[in-house]
Amino acid sequence: MSNSTMTTNVQKAADLLEDGFTTIAEAAVYLNLSRAKIYVMMDAGELVWAKFGRSRRLPWKGVRDYAAKCMVCA
Repeated sequence: MSNSTMTTNVQKAADLLEDGFTTIAEAAVYLNLSRAKIYVMMDAGELVWAKFGRSRRLPWKGVRDYAAKCMVCA
């Protein structure tokens, strides 16, 4: 991996984490989906997530980006 590619990936990660994290339950309410559907979407790679101890958290920006992408598709 070239240095410029690594820098780009680090910047993308930093942008994603800018607004902090949310819980699965909060993301489900925001997207009007079930918690089970959120887990399915995380496992399928549709939503970005991070694991903190035993719990998973979603970056708010990733949740909002997914909602915006769905609005374009509709």
